[in-house]
Amino acid sequence: MTYDAGRNLLWVGHYYATEVGKINAANGSVVATKSLGTVRPYGLDMEDGDLWVADYSGKNFKCFNPADMNVAQTINAPGAWSYGPGHIARADGRSYSAQYSDYDIYKLDPGSGAIQKSFAAQDRLYYYYNHLEYANGSLWQSRYTQPRNVIHEMNYGNGALLNSYRIGDWPESCYIYDLSFANSNEVWLLMPLAEESGGVSGLLEEF
Repeated sequence: MTYDAGRNLLWVGHYYATEVGKINAANGSVVATKSLGTVRPYGLDMEDGDLWVADYSGKNFKCFNPADMNVAQTINAPGAWSYGPGHIARADGRSYSAQYSDYDIYKLDPGSGAIQKSFAAQDRLYYYYNHLEYANGSLWQSRYTQPRNVIHEMNYGNGALLNSYRIGDWPESCYIYDLSFANSNEVWLLMPLAEESGGVSGLLEEF
């Protein structure tokens, strides 16, 4: 998921359906969906009006023109990665990513995709992060394991943990899967909720 400030839209990727959808951020209605062919979107981010997609199956990052969804640029993920990219955060000439089943976050060259620096994960409890986001001069992340209802703020230069913010008092079956900043004061969270009946529902919250 990523917030499109210029259009007041939320872009949401569907990994298994290989498509993205546009949601009206004002009322939550679905504006349109678009097939990406073989591209499996694992992470989305907006930069300068363009939509960036971390393509897990293609092991690369694709830049789409939101108007016609044509590919404007492709950057290959680092060749040493055994899995495709899971997440992407691009802003202000910076590019960060994490790959599926990996403990670390990587700062990448925004043009070539080469690794410039790696940041060790905070509290190595499981394999991967749920999402990365660059906003307000910091790198933000949510993670897969407990506490799963916490957002971590990291220094974008050295990877140091700056703050941790607990969002709500949900049971551990709930977790923050995705986050996207609308501006310096608002963040959207995407949470799959495991219910007592065993069913799963999706929820978008604005904080």
